[in-house]
Amino acid sequence: MSKLVNCVSFALCRMSEAECLLKGNSEKKLKGDVIDSVVTTFGDSAPFACQLLGKINAQATRTKEAHEAFLRSLKLNPFLWDSFDNICQSGENINPDTVFQVKCILKS
Repeated sequence: MSKLVNCVSFALCRMSEAECLLKGNSEKKLKGDVIDSVVTTFGDSAPFACQLLGKINAQATRTKEAHEAFLRSLKLNPFLWDSFDNICQSGENINPDTVFQVKCILKS
């Protein structure tokens, strides 16, 4: 249910509420391990939660945090094109070969 609330909060531009729901009341957020906490909390849905956290951070102009969240979402699920697109749109130079590991597919 909280996953749905996160998405609705984000869609309604209630960024602070969506961010609080994603991060929870974890003490890890004080140590800078927010993304690890999100991954642990959301399990199989973690790639999507990281992507949503990245969008929230991007909207709040926290570019570094957004970039880290988008990269983690891609690491967990390389098919999340929106995360890759968001990194590119932010002006960050990212190599698609490292993200999508095309060489592994070509060797098969």
